[in-house]
Parts: sequence; C-alpha cells; structure tokens
Amino acid sequence: MVFCLSLILAGNAQAIYITEGMNDFPGSVSFAASAFTVGSLEIGANTITGSLSGECLADTYNCNMSVGTDSQDSFLLEVGSGALIDSLFVTTSNVEGPTGFNPSFSLRDASTDHISASLIADASSGNLVDAFLGPGIYSISMFGEQADDSGPYSLNWSIDVNTSVVPIPAAMWLFATGMLALFGLSRRKT
Repeated sequence: MVFCLSLILAGNAQAIYITEGMNDFPGSVSFAASAFTVGSLEIGANTITGSLSGECLADTYNCNMSVGTDSQDSFLLEVGSGALIDSLFVTTSNVEGPTGFNPSFSLRDASTDHISASLIADASSGNLVDAFLGPGIYSISMFGEQADDSGPYSLNWSIDVNTSVVPIPAAMWLFATGMLALFGLSRRKT
C-alpha cells in the first residue's frame, strides 16, 4: 500500500524548468559554480536553458577567457535522496563562431569528472549519462572551446535532465513478506 501511494505521489510531482534570465548564470572566465544554485531537481523531466557569447583566441583552443562577457555558464543542481539521474541530453542551437569552434559541456560532483563532452553545433547529444548518478550536488558548465581562429561566438543551449525514484528491489518485497509470515507463525505457536 505504501509503495502504491509513493508511486501516486511521484507521478504527480512537477519538474522544474529554469531559464537564464536577467541574472546570468555566472562563470565567465573561470568556473564559479558555487556562486549559483538552481535548486533540487524534481522527479521527472527537468529543463535548464541559457545562452553564451564570448571571444575566442586563435590557437589557444580556449573561448572562455573573455572578461566581461557571458563566455561560460556554471551552476549547481541537487539530486535529492531517493532519486537518480537517468538521462541527460544537451542541445545547442544558433551556434556561431570562428573555424573549429565547438560548444562543450561538463558535469562533476565533488570528487570526479562524470561527464565532459565536446558537442556538435546545432544538434542534440545522445544520452550523456552511461550509469545512473545518485543523490548529491553536481556542478554543470557550458562553454566554448577549440577555435582555430580568433573571433566572437554565440550559442543557445538546453539541458534536459530526467530523474526517477530509486527503485526498491523486488527481493525486498519478498523478504519482507517472508519475515511477516515467519513472525505470524511464531506468534501462532505460542
């Protein structure tokens, strides 16, 4: 019964939709995820969107050094206890930049670099999560890199994160039923 109620409650949860507004996600020039948090992801589909514009330097493969521009977006998101990140898709659109420019994405927790990917311009990535990511606080960055020439760049981005409830193993239900039966039998004999 409790399991059924938890499914009903989980089914009614509303996912978050976060759009970069007047207050830009921080992170130009250096990674500054601690400066901004988008909060805890809800169970289901969550979408975070934003845009970048900056200046690339030739042959440095770096487009993230433009002081005073929005050359990188960094923020924290939290996966609550009892939840998992099932999938994560990044979409870039309206990408303009010098020869060789690529949008890039990274997702980290405190101890490791889970995902770091160079993305295809004006396309959606495949699922970037190859194993479930459990509860915790993750930092995300969107930035540009690998330009062969100097020049300005801009792009829009969207991150779709799908989360689900940590499933209770089927064996747990069988074990609990067996324990209740044994408890009932022991009470009956006395």
